This record gives sequence, structure tokens and C-alpha cells, in this order.
Amino acid sequence: MGTNNSKSGKPRADKQIIFKSNNGEVFKIPAIYYDENRKRLFAFAEKRTSQEDSDVVALVMRKGKVNSKKEVTWLKPKEVVRKCTCGYRPMDPCVVYEKKTETLFLFFVYVNETESWQLEHHQNKARLRYITKKKNEKKWSKFTE
Repeated sequence: MGTNNSKSGKPRADKQIIFKSNNGEVFKIPAIYYDENRKRLFAFAEKRTSQEDSDVVALVMRKGKVNSKKEVTWLKPKEVVRKCTCGYRPMDPCVVYEKKTETLFLFFVYVNETESWQLEHHQNKARLRYITKKKNEKKWSKFTE
């Protein structure tokens, strides 16, 4: 988000780190949606224990509130989808907003095994799933495959 430069009145792009990787926690593949009416940002990312695709443990979300100065206050990240004990892990978040029903959709791929394993064994272990959240609901839906 930008803030206004008081001298020129033009928006200025200020950088903010939304998901910060550190030892044992790596965030990759971000997706973001801005709700103009409520002045809120919804940012999603994969949470991993390393750079490896096979180490995804969850999809996380951070909400941001945009004030009148176009500054963003971010809440702490929350996990919205966790890796299954059966081995499937959520990857590649894609957020879509459906205006008529005021529903936020979070599409993601649910994958078991590595890409090389799938190619070697000629088996697709990826499934497309999504969860939803309506405007006034506090919790995300169960996933749909």
C-alpha cells in the first residue's frame, strides 16, 4: 500500500513485509485480496519448515486494516488450512471474491508425495480444493474438493 507524499500529493509505494521467513518458518507463494468497501486486505501464503515443496505445513492468512492515510495495520498470521496427518499438504493459494454473495474463496492444491515421485510413478496425487468465508462469518467453511 502506498501513502501520500505531502509535497507532491502523489501516492508513494511503501514496502511492508507481510510474511517474514526465519529459522524453521518459511513463507512462499503469496496471494492477496483487497476489499475496497471494508478497507481490508487478506493476504495468504504457504507456511513451510524449509524451502522444499514437501515441507509445507499450512496455508496462513493475515488480515490488514487500511486507515485514511493508506497505512496498513496487520493482525498476526492465522492458519486456515493445515497439512493432513495422511500426508496431503495445502499449496498454491489463490483467493477469489464473489461480489453477489460476498464470499471469499480460497482455492488451493492439496498434494501428497513429491512432484518427482508422481512423475516416476505416473500418478497424480494433487487435488483442487477450496474453502469459503462469507462476509459476516467468523470461521472458514470445511473444504470442498
